[in-house]
Amino acid sequence: MKKIVALFILFLFPILLGMDRVLGEILHLNGIPTLTKKHKKHRKRRHYNHCPVRRGSDKKLIKGYYYGIASFYHAMFNGRKTSNGEKFSSMKMTCAHRTLRLGTYVEITNLSNHRKIYVKVNDRLPPHSCRMVDLTRLAATQLKMIHQGLAHVKMRIVPKAVGYVKIREEMARLQKTSKKTLKKIPKN
Repeated sequence: MKKIVALFILFLFPILLGMDRVLGEILHLNGIPTLTKKHKKHRKRRHYNHCPVRRGSDKKLIKGYYYGIASFYHAMFNGRKTSNGEKFSSMKMTCAHRTLRLGTYVEITNLSNHRKIYVKVNDRLPPHSCRMVDLTRLAATQLKMIHQGLAHVKMRIVPKAVGYVKIREEMARLQKTSKKTLKKIPKN
């Protein structure tokens, strides 16, 4: 019994109090090498995909269309600069994409209700995002995906002249129908 108490006092009690160095000095363990960060084997870090769909699903090009998931920007980004230097406005027909060139015009179709919009790419998504595009609130409203938050969409690149004209027509139509929401047509 005395041996157990002596072992407790010598070994376990200092460890519990955080006095490992004191115990090492008492037993002259300072000369024994300990494992440092250099000597520890680092495990290979694995990046797990937390996306609800397969990563890179927007890379499927079928008859000129890319398929993937669309979401929309939060209102907190209003007034901040986008990747191409423009100020972000949720009342413009723009979007963010991972790889498309800034200034590209695209046609996006909601696969659940077949509504179609034209938007301009003016921002970037994170490289490992599972979303294909991030739309402005106005564009998401036109696709009728506000309540769901996410939508399965198909996207195709359109010529600049076609995209620009379609966006201007849509903004003019919206301005006529609701003057409360849009005071003037923003220039894309």
